[in-house]
Parts: sequence; C-alpha cells; structure tokens
Amino acid sequence: MAQSQLVGGADSMNANGELRLIEIATPDNGTEVLWVEKLGSIIRVVSVPVFAEGISRDALVLAEETKGQRLRFRQVLQPSAGATIRCYVAESLKASKVYTDRIYLDAERLGLRIGPATFFDPEVVAFHVKARDQVSSVFAYLDTLAHERVIRIVELGDPPMQDLEQPPEDGGADEPWELVHPLPVDRTTNHVKMD
Repeated sequence: MAQSQLVGGADSMNANGELRLIEIATPDNGTEVLWVEKLGSIIRVVSVPVFAEGISRDALVLAEETKGQRLRFRQVLQPSAGATIRCYVAESLKASKVYTDRIYLDAERLGLRIGPATFFDPEVVAFHVKARDQVSSVFAYLDTLAHERVIRIVELGDPPMQDLEQPPEDGGADEPWELVHPLPVDRTTNHVKMD
C-alpha cells in the first residue's frame, strides 16, 4: 500500500480552529480526503492535495456536512495565495527523498518559497508554492531536474487547469479510490495511505 506524508507547515496551522476532514472529488472517479481548519463559517485547507485539482493549501472553501463526520467540498470561495505542484519522480527514486534531499534544499538556496509537501511514495510528491508569482521560477528549476532525469512528469494542480465541476472525460469508468490524509500529529508530518 502506498504511503504519503506531509512535511512542514506548522507556521499556518491555528490551534483555535476545529480540524475536520473534507472529501474532494478528483477527475478520475477518486476522492481525496484533506484536513481543513474550521473557524466559525470559515473553512481553510491545511493539507497539500496530491491529486485534487484546482485547490491548494490555505484556500478558503465552502463545504456541506455529510452523514458521517466529514465535510464535502462544494467550491473554492477564495483561492490560496499559493499553488500546488505535483512531481512524478524517476522509477528508481523515492519521492520523499527527492523532495527533502534535492527540491527543498535547492529551492531554499534559489530563494523559492515552497513547502509543505505531501509524499505519495514512492512515485509522487505534491508541494505548496507559497506565492503564485513564483510558479514559473519553480517550473524552470524543475525543468533542470527533468533534464537530469530525477523527475519524469511535472503537473500544476492549482491554479486550476480545468473546471472542478466537470465529470471525468471517460464518464467515470475508473474504479473509485480514496486517498486519506490523517491528522498531522506534530503539525509537521503526516502519513497517509490509499484506501
């Protein structure tokens, strides 16, 4: 079973809000379950999505209650000031190691403000870019890693590349899946798995 973890980000988690799980549909008939902070009527995303499109950490969202304890995503009310980038690493490498040993350190050296990140090891790392005006610079850096064959694919998860309300192109023929982000225990790491 693949595992993922969230690293960094203690800076913007607020102990005063209520932490809740929110279900977000993905274009391929899946559901990604993220953590949000609910403070009154304000709901802020605190997880870094791996596969959910058009939503990033710190976005303010509208959600509805479900029969269970989770919320169900309805729409983004205020986009994050940041962005989400998803990288698929070379088959011989591990996503968490590529991020911690290479991407994060290089970004710090280059003055690129990134983090936290969620790992879906061994293949995928999704990380938060703190300001959308840095996305092109981050992509330029990731291009060098692609040329070095460290990463195979780079995708922009947010800002949105497609309308979140549209059904999958294949009519939802993919098997349903769910990726759950458990609550970060120490506010810096989060291990998740595919159900």
